[in-house]
Amino acid sequence: MKRKITSSQWETIQEEARSAKLLLQGKSFSFFANFLIQGKLDIERMILNNTVRDVTEEHSISETIKKSFFTSKKDQLQELSGRYKMLAEVTQMLENKIRQRDDLLKLINEEKVLIDETQ
Repeated sequence: MKRKITSSQWETIQEEARSAKLLLQGKSFSFFANFLIQGKLDIERMILNNTVRDVTEEHSISETIKKSFFTSKKDQLQELSGRYKMLAEVTQMLENKIRQRDDLLKLINEEKVLIDETQ
């Protein structure tokens, strides 16, 4: 038995793939693709070059009161790891939307999946 999807499901898949492709490859959104790529590269470079260090920040609350904030290298590495995962997950999700449409289109062309126009 052939699998079926509704025409509205197919339209949603196509629209999501178009949007994902635009975000990853469109000239209008090249800044976004660069943000994803460069963000991951920057994090990789900081970790590989061992440039992450303990940091102490000092903020003046008033003329006489100063507050110091300490962030350990370990905490920064955990934060960078989380940021890297988020960037990778966004990239992967967008690529999966495009791949899903391409795979489904192939199955439709091979008549293994039918679009149910009645729904």
